[in-house]
Amino acid sequence: MVRIDGIQRKLQTERRNKFLFRLEKELQDELAHILKTEELMWFQRSRAKWLVDGDRNTRYYHLKAITRRRYNKINMLRDTQGNWIENVDALKQMANDYYKVLFSANGSVVNWYQTAVTFPRLHEDDLQVIRGDITNAEVKEAVFNMSPWKAPGLDGFPAGFYQKSWDIVGQSVCEFVKRVWSNPFGVRDINCTDICLIPKVDQPETIQQFRPISLCNTLYKVVSKVMTNRIKDTINKVVSPHQTGFIPGRSIHENIVVAQEMAHSMRQLNGKVGYPTKWIDVVMTSVTSVRTNVKWNGERAEYFHPQQGIRQGDPISPYLFVICVDKLSHLITQGVHEGEWKPMRAGRNGPLISHLMFADDLILFAEANSSQMSVVLKILDQFCQLSGQQVSHEKTSIMFSKNVSSKIREELVMQSGFNETPSLGKYLGVPLVGRAPKRSDFNYLIDQVKNKLSAWKAKQLSFAGRVTLSKSVIEAIPIYPMMTTPIPKACLNEIQKIHRAFIWGDEEGNRKYHAVRWDVVTKPKVFGGLGIRRLVHMNKACLMKLGWAIRSGKNALWIDVVKGKYDRQNSNFETPLVRAQDSSLWKSLYDALHSFHMYEFWVLGNGNSVNAWSDKWLVHGKSIEEMGFVIPDALQNWKVKDLVDTNGFWNLEILSTWLPHNIVSKLFSIVPPNNNSAADIRAWSGSADGDFNIASAYTRLCQFSDEEWDVGWLNIWKLQVPERVRSFIWLVRHDRLITNYRKSKMRLCDPWCNHCVDIVEDTMHVLRDCPLAKGVWCNLLNGAARDSFYAANREDWMKLNTSQDLGKVSANSWSCVWAVGCHFLWLWRNREAHGDERKGVIQVGWNHPEGDWIMLNTDGASRRSDLAGCGGLLRNSNGQWLGGFSHHLGCCNSYLAELWGVLDGLTFAFDRGHKKIELHTDSCVVVQTLQSGREGSVVGWRLIQQIRRMLAMDWEVRICHSYREANYCADALANMGCEHESGKRVYEQCRVRLSSLLLADVMGITTPRVISL
Repeated sequence: MVRIDGIQRKLQTERRNKFLFRLEKELQDELAHILKTEELMWFQRSRAKWLVDGDRNTRYYHLKAITRRRYNKINMLRDTQGNWIENVDALKQMANDYYKVLFSANGSVVNWYQTAVTFPRLHEDDLQVIRGDITNAEVKEAVFNMSPWKAPGLDGFPAGFYQKSWDIVGQSVCEFVKRVWSNPFGVRDINCTDICLIPKVDQPETIQQFRPISLCNTLYKVVSKVMTNRIKDTINKVVSPHQTGFIPGRSIHENIVVAQEMAHSMRQLNGKVGYPTKWIDVVMTSVTSVRTNVKWNGERAEYFHPQQGIRQGDPISPYLFVICVDKLSHLITQGVHEGEWKPMRAGRNGPLISHLMFADDLILFAEANSSQMSVVLKILDQFCQLSGQQVSHEKTSIMFSKNVSSKIREELVMQSGFNETPSLGKYLGVPLVGRAPKRSDFNYLIDQVKNKLSAWKAKQLSFAGRVTLSKSVIEAIPIYPMMTTPIPKACLNEIQKIHRAFIWGDEEGNRKYHAVRWDVVTKPKVFGGLGIRRLVHMNKACLMKLGWAIRSGKNALWIDVVKGKYDRQNSNFETPLVRAQDSSLWKSLYDALHSFHMYEFWVLGNGNSVNAWSDKWLVHGKSIEEMGFVIPDALQNWKVKDLVDTNGFWNLEILSTWLPHNIVSKLFSIVPPNNNSAADIRAWSGSADGDFNIASAYTRLCQFSDEEWDVGWLNIWKLQVPERVRSFIWLVRHDRLITNYRKSKMRLCDPWCNHCVDIVEDTMHVLRDCPLAKGVWCNLLNGAARDSFYAANREDWMKLNTSQDLGKVSANSWSCVWAVGCHFLWLWRNREAHGDERKGVIQVGWNHPEGDWIMLNTDGASRRSDLAGCGGLLRNSNGQWLGGFSHHLGCCNSYLAELWGVLDGLTFAFDRGHKKIELHTDSCVVVQTLQSGREGSVVGWRLIQQIRRMLAMDWEVRICHSYREANYCADALANMGCEHESGKRVYEQCRVRLSSLLLADVMGITTPRVISL
């Protein structure tokens, strides 16, 4: 920072020095790298999952890291007898002992497994891929697919280290993974794990209320990730369709939809997969060779070897768990196949549903009678013996349909040992209520948003930071349930209200000024908003994704369930119906299905399904009817295939007969349908590739007008400036700065500018028309642009400055200079209005001495490299050079260098016989010391004594303070003193490097300077 400041001062005197420009850029880049590194360090320590754009975020992340450390510290827990333990060592030992026992083998696992039902096995082509040699490309893919800044393991290196240093370490990593593939025992060297405890509840009291997360070494995770990637594409072929957890191509939302419909209906009413031995050896060695310890308040307990279980935090663990728990699905399927297990049917024509799985979250469906309960308990017990798993009675409950008598309910509760529940509560984080949802069902979303906000202080973040953080976090909270559930508007509106208050900085009991209307804020950026989503429309767009899956004929269990319940006319939802007693989800899907005709078009295959006139299949998703053509009755039922001749080309003879040329010409870019092609496909008009996406559906639901589209808004967000500056310019474009004029509308103050007499302070006055602002712009604008700059109205002014080069600076950078300049002027105005002192801009230049007085300008310089120098010059009332000097001082601070400059200057002037001297220096401290008669600091007292002896000589000396901008020549001589060899040099003639500065002083050229008023 000191070096940059010194260079910038030097550039004020040597404005064409390319070396200094180059050096300044190098130092600025180095500073940016250091600041980014510091920010990244605190980002990692804070464990934040979002980036707050707007400022350097070091302070935010630092505070978050401190808060997180305090929150996560465990001070006391209850032991198994219920006694509170506070001793640090005792707590650490208790945790370590608990997990030693938890992960020790209990010897109760049965090592056999047989079913009468044949389940899928892997194809030989899949096995070839899994058992093939490891390649460098798949190792690199595994590394770069990992989250870069997740908590590292014992090695301390996050994945980001390997990603950033891949050119250096990549080959070594690839070779190590290949060695492990050849010799699985090599994984033992890196298979040490820290167990980090994450609270399951807000205020945990027992060790059981913590979730153990394993922090594996990143190098081990690379091996595990490679093994995982090899089975990801095949696991869906062997795992039951009832299991959606961690299976690529299956979504958690599918199970939620099925569970909702089953709850609604109830309310109205071998197993060997065959993975290659090579792959199994590596995986099993990884699982069985673990050394682990509990990390307690940052300290590691003693290591132990787990004898059972898999680690949460290992990339392959979810897939191993799914493969293992899928055996329960096999047992249930066998029970259904043999007629023991009586599953439920979703609707009259729906599929039979016996169970749903997402990892270890399980819902079982069966008839409510004693024999069925016996079958359920038998299969669960059989699976527990096979796997070593246990059923958690505390977390298990039974929900009965309303037609089950209370007597049967009591018997089944007694038989099972499980508790009865009136509803399934939350399943996979979404309430299953079996009726129209109420706001009370989703109050937990509002609570989650409030809890997030309680951890943030709006005043710690700029407006831009609050916007970014709220978009990344607050909006994300309701999105998950929105994907499967129509959330009540009252709940979503309350979340938006909280969101709005946070963005504008409201705190409890203190409402801030909301500068821009919320309906504008929630528009996309190209329409003048901030891109914040309208949650009601977002909910509808999310549900439209489910509707589109039905509309496009996707194969999935949940679609079969919905179709079995609601496709009452067996029309494949071409003519869907809705009834009052139907589920709220179906009612939302019904609305979506009815709206799709406005947003879909056909991609031709065989042309059998597409009506030639009324369906949309032309370019840009239009139908022939929409283009104004009247279809004869005889042609009403024609399909597109009927417009093709026997050779497979468009039948231009028929088309030209019935259609005008402008319509026929639109067919030339469309491939004619063919009988050998696949069926016609519905496509989504909101995207270029025809695939449905939520973003385009949301845009269409909001119905933003194309007339509001303005490239000027995009230019604001493309500015290469900090986000807080872009956000400020956005407010300027909306004319929503809190100027005196705007405050006068609120009857808070007079509308006048604090500097100008009887002139209204509006946005343009603050940023452009005030004399103080003009003092800034006059030094930045090129002369040819000044007229247009000052003549434009606000809208045109902003478009002009964001799209054209108006400055003296290099091309394409004016928009950045202008934006930062506007932001600076606003901050400056606010400091004046709300601070302790007012500031203004003055024009500073060298002033000629009076009459026969001689001007002596002196200066001192001290560099970071321990080089110091001083210099000065004498000029008469015409500005004529009378002599100058520079002095190399060796090593000293700037204060001593300034004193040396004064002493040398006085000596230089006295020796030349001048009797009237006006001494100017830019050091306030030196001037105040010499004018006050004080001895000054201990460091410079001897120099001060010598200066005072010089002042006492037979001559007149005035001591004055000059701003740096009026002392450029002396500053240049002082820097020359730093550069030359030891000793003093005298210059009878002006040096070449000083000639332009001397000429500027003689001509009276000034430089603006901000001063306190």
